[in-house]
Amino acid sequence: MDRTQLLNLLIDQLHYSSYLELGTDKGVNFAAVKLLDKTGVDIRARATYIISTDAYFQICDRKFDLIFIDACHLADQAYRDFENSLQHLNPGGCIVFHDCMPKTEVHQLVRQRTKSWTGDVWKAFVKVRQLADVDACVVDTDWGLGIVFQRPNSQPLINIPELSWATYVLQHKELLRVIQPNELDSFLPII
Repeated sequence: MDRTQLLNLLIDQLHYSSYLELGTDKGVNFAAVKLLDKTGVDIRARATYIISTDAYFQICDRKFDLIFIDACHLADQAYRDFENSLQHLNPGGCIVFHDCMPKTEVHQLVRQRTKSWTGDVWKAFVKVRQLADVDACVVDTDWGLGIVFQRPNSQPLINIPELSWATYVLQHKELLRVIQPNELDSFLPII
C-alpha cells in the first residue's frame, strides 16, 4: 500500500468528498486522488496555490474531509501544518502525515543529504501522539503514513524520552504506534 492507495481507501471507506494536499511536489499523488474537490499547496508549480503552507492557511476559508501533510519535512513546520489542518478539518475528517518512518539516520537529518529524505517529521508525530483529543497511529508502509482522527486518544503517549536517533531505533514502534496495513480497519471509525 502506498500513500495514494491509502488516501483513496480512506475516501472510499469514510465517504470523503474534499481533499487538501500540502506539498504536491510533481503532482503525481495529487492527480491520482480520486476526488473532484481537491486543493493542492506547494511553493513550486503543479499546485492550486503556489505559496507556503503557512501563507495558505492565512487565506484558507474552508474545511476538508481529508488532509495530507507532505510539505516541509522538518518537525516544527510539520507540526504547525498539523495544527493549522486541525482548524480546517471537517467533523469525522482525517489528517495523514507522510514520512513518519525514516529508514536510516541520514534520512531523518534536518538537512537533506539523500534523494529519499523524510526529515524529522517523526518527531512531530510523537508530539501529536501526546495529545488527548486526537487518536493517531502510523501505518508501516511508504516511509510511514501517520493517520490522525479527532477523537479521544485511545493510547496516549506519556513519559517521552529525548527524541534522538538512538531512541527512534529502539522505541519507534511504541512512540509512533506503528501498525501494519492489514490492521488499518481496526483503527478506522465505524461508519
